[in-house]
Amino acid sequence: DNRIENLRCATSSQNGANSKVSSNNTSGWCGVYKQGNIFRAQIHVNRKTHCLGTFTDSREAALAYNYAAEKFFGKFSRFNVVFS
Repeated sequence: DNRIENLRCATSSQNGANSKVSSNNTSGWCGVYKQGNIFRAQIHVNRKTHCLGTFTDSREAALAYNYAAEKFFGKFSRFNVVFS
């Protein structure tokens, strides 16, 4: 519910970091994109894209995104749930 005591101050970038995975996402992971046979991890911070690397496994790319999300957004981040 949107009572004042339940709201928190957040910038637009922090608020976007807490959004769900887009419905047209083909990898199934937040911040992970498939390019041919590789997976690219990237994160958007203050309207700038930070490339986190390319990976052969989508789970590795998702973990890279999780690490960067914690670094940049802290309590505002939404993590990929990765099971080993």
